[in-house]
Amino acid sequence: MSDTVAIIVAILGLIGSLGGAYLVVRRGRKSDHETNTLATKKESREDRESLIETYREELKERDGRLDKIEAGLKKITREFRISINYIEAGLLWERRGSKPPKPAIPVELHEYLDPALIREHQRQEDQHSPKA
Repeated sequence: MSDTVAIIVAILGLIGSLGGAYLVVRRGRKSDHETNTLATKKESREDRESLIETYREELKERDGRLDKIEAGLKKITREFRISINYIEAGLLWERRGSKPPKPAIPVELHEYLDPALIREHQRQEDQHSPKA
C-alpha cells in the first residue's frame, strides 16, 4: 500500500505542480498584458505630448512669420499713403500752373526711385528756389 500511496502522492504532486505552473503562466500572461497595456498608454500619452509640443513650436513659428508679414504690410500701407499724397501734391502743383516749387519727393520713397531722378529733381528745385 505504501507504493500506491507514494504513486498517488507523486501524481497529486505532479498535478499540483502542473496546476501551479499553469496558474503562474496564466498570471504572468495577465501581468504581461497589463504591463503592455500600461506601456501602450504611456507611449500613447508621450506621443500626444510630443505632438502637442511640436504643434506649439509650429504655432510659435507661424506667429513669428505672421508678425513679420503684418509689419511688412504696415510698412507697405504707410508707403502707399505717402505715395498717394505725393501724387496728389504733384497733381495740385500741375493744376496751379506748374510753378515752382515742385513738391518734394518724400524721403520714404527714395529707396524705390532711381537716385539719378531724385538728384535731378533736387537740382531743379535748387535752381528755382530763391537764394538768400
